[in-house]
Amino acid sequence: MLAVGMAVYSDLDWRSAVDRAAAEGYRALDLQLDSDSLLTQSMQRDGTAVLARHLAHRGLTVACVSNVRDTELLLGPHTAHTDALCPGDAPRKEAHARAWAHRVLTWAQELSAPLVRMYFGCPDHLLMFPWHGYPADWPDNVRIFASKVAGIAADAESRGLRLCVETHPRQALFRVAAIDQARARFARDGLGLGLCFDPANIEAGNLDAHGYLGALSPAPEVVHLKDVEIWRASTPPPGPGWRSYGPGAMCRFRDFGRGQLDWDRLGRGLTAAGFTGTLVAEFEDATAPRAVSILRATAAIRDWIRANGW
Repeated sequence: MLAVGMAVYSDLDWRSAVDRAAAEGYRALDLQLDSDSLLTQSMQRDGTAVLARHLAHRGLTVACVSNVRDTELLLGPHTAHTDALCPGDAPRKEAHARAWAHRVLTWAQELSAPLVRMYFGCPDHLLMFPWHGYPADWPDNVRIFASKVAGIAADAESRGLRLCVETHPRQALFRVAAIDQARARFARDGLGLGLCFDPANIEAGNLDAHGYLGALSPAPEVVHLKDVEIWRASTPPPGPGWRSYGPGAMCRFRDFGRGQLDWDRLGRGLTAAGFTGTLVAEFEDATAPRAVSILRATAAIRDWIRANGW
């Protein structure tokens, strides 16, 4: 299934966003509902029942309901970095994140979406470095992740939903080892943990997306489709859209097929892994207007899907 990542329409009210997605030929949505987006605020005002009726009228389904900015406050950072979304101390931010996580689960259930995708943040990013005489290590981040996310995963399963985490350089779960450790902890409580694989984010975090995919077992439930350029020179990169995803090289996200990822190889890797999940088209290319970005990336993605026989 191919779904459009509705974050691209976060500045529109939900009705305009849905109608745009339908006009672009999409039939499934990854509905990203962050509290600071107009899309979310307008949906809260009108309610999921009204949205569901409009989706049915348009012949659209919700493949996944997502939240990134609010649920990231579950693990942090709880410093001034996140005050723009929720000012206050760590307990207040964690409570905000937990409330939004359960709210998103409710919306997913009401919209008959099988998947929920969330970020949960990271308790201590400094553990990516060794510290002389300091006993904590990255597995301590994973332990905290498991203890604080388990209740949300249990709520998801009680509703018949699959909770998926997106591995990202800003998250406690980024490297494959951390994913495996978290899943092992969840399994002790009889819980599952789904995965969203974004090869552009993996490469932006200075890992090899192909080797990463090959190490995942089972296959991810969700795959994000955007591209990336990496700037390894010491001089400033040219053009707009460049950002830092850690202490390594600068990166710039591009439309599908316009960056450095080998999509033919990734397609073969997904087939070999037995991928049968949801593909989500994302649009974060700062070099093109939104309408151009969506048009050209969608066409390239559909060609790639046909070439892979999906």
